[in-house]
Amino acid sequence: MTTLNAKSPARSGRLLGIEIVRGVAVFAVVLSHSGDGTWGEMSKGVEYLRTFFSFHVPFFLAASFYFLSKKVKSEDASSYSITSLKRRIQRILVPYVIWSLIFLIIRCVFFIIDGDHERIIKIFDDPISILFLGGASYHLYFLPLLICGTVEFYIINKLIKDWTLFNSLLLSITGWILNFAISATGNQFQLGPNIAFENSFNMFGMAPDDSVLLRLISVSVAWSVTCLPYIGAAIALNCIDSANRSSLLSITHSKRYIFLALSILVFLLSTFLIDSSSGLRSFQKVTIAFSLLIASILFSKNIQAINRASLEYIAVSLGKCTLGIYLIHPVFIRTVRLVLSFLSPNTLQSVSVFSVLLISSVSFLVSWLVVYALSGNKFANRALA
Repeated sequence: MTTLNAKSPARSGRLLGIEIVRGVAVFAVVLSHSGDGTWGEMSKGVEYLRTFFSFHVPFFLAASFYFLSKKVKSEDASSYSITSLKRRIQRILVPYVIWSLIFLIIRCVFFIIDGDHERIIKIFDDPISILFLGGASYHLYFLPLLICGTVEFYIINKLIKDWTLFNSLLLSITGWILNFAISATGNQFQLGPNIAFENSFNMFGMAPDDSVLLRLISVSVAWSVTCLPYIGAAIALNCIDSANRSSLLSITHSKRYIFLALSILVFLLSTFLIDSSSGLRSFQKVTIAFSLLIASILFSKNIQAINRASLEYIAVSLGKCTLGIYLIHPVFIRTVRLVLSFLSPNTLQSVSVFSVLLISSVSFLVSWLVVYALSGNKFANRALA
């Protein structure tokens, strides 16, 4: 995450391919929240659309740990100190606290307008979830998840001083196996109730929320296992670059197109051919994320070759506004739905490809414009980036 300043010149030396794919990923988040089974019956087209755009959270994790491992790899490993860790966590924690408060206020206001005072009381039935697990809104869980993964990266980096391709891949494979074990036993993190290891608790005649400490520990373990294969794969990708003494950006023109095509092919095959309900779910997510990450790195060179300042400016603006769009988009999804309920109520009668694309596109663009407009405000920089 970076300081939000989308109005600065686009010549920033950033990997513009990744910035663009970040933007596509956050659009995928908006799309996934713009129509699901709770809105009504989904058409087959919407199911395929949601499957294609299901890469958003895996890609965000892959990109985050890739840049984190790249930073540590380029410097002395010991430079990733406890001070660096605190600074990085603070940059995630501040937006989390601010937006948790904002969404709590918004929910209370809507319930007051609806006259549903009982639901206001129910909001605060689970304060642990609100404080630590993103319970204020369905999308905020990603920030404590990222904090958990960042702390995990710090611990792993302290334990393993000499990173090699072998031990980083071994770490990633271990993460896949652990994810499979947790999922197969029904102990994975459950978004909504915000609990983990439910079946294990049940074996001992307990509920996950019987103990605050055990609940937080169990969710932290589940999140750490979720992040583990991404951390290992990110370090492996940086090890490959170091071994070849050149980055993916430095390969020849012809090879770049071959690798780009292969990466996109792997992304498509992983998305549509691997059954996400099978034991390969973790493998599928990591493969999708890193095939897309590699493709976006390679694509950065193509953007540089085009040498269009306007394209670079849009890419940088989109990349820097990504977190802000992610945080603010539920407000505009609800607003767009409210407007459509008056202007075109038939649009909301079913969850169709048209309605999902309409709601998500308008919500995404409005969110982007609002975040961009707020980019010069000091408080907004802390809340949105």
